[in-house]
Amino acid sequence: MDKKTINILIVVITILLGAFSTLKLYERWYEINKSSLSTAKVVVYYKTKCPYCIMTKNLLDRMDIKYQYVDITNDEKMKKKLTTETGQTTVPYIFIDNQLIGGYKQLVEMKNNGALLDIAKKQNAVN
Repeated sequence: MDKKTINILIVVITILLGAFSTLKLYERWYEINKSSLSTAKVVVYYKTKCPYCIMTKNLLDRMDIKYQYVDITNDEKMKKKLTTETGQTTVPYIFIDNQLIGGYKQLVEMKNNGALLDIAKKQNAVN
């Protein structure tokens, strides 16, 4: 082999090794950080006979958004805590990533402005 061919092979091998190590670093980074990349966490505190709570559940289901549904119908302590901490006095209490977004009306506003669709896309892209 001549010197020019050897130099080209060295460059190609260097590029391939760099690409391979970049891929391996990305895989390690992804494994370490996939929990923080995970979906927006949606939690709904509800009462069983509340029509707005039922509509909230139906909307989230239609949008294919995963959520935790927490029944506070008979939990006076939790109702008081939520009212005190949020200032909101009606159910449902809807939290996204530990931030109160409000109730059903605010959820519908998020649907109308596309924010709810963004959450659904993020959740479905990760899962």
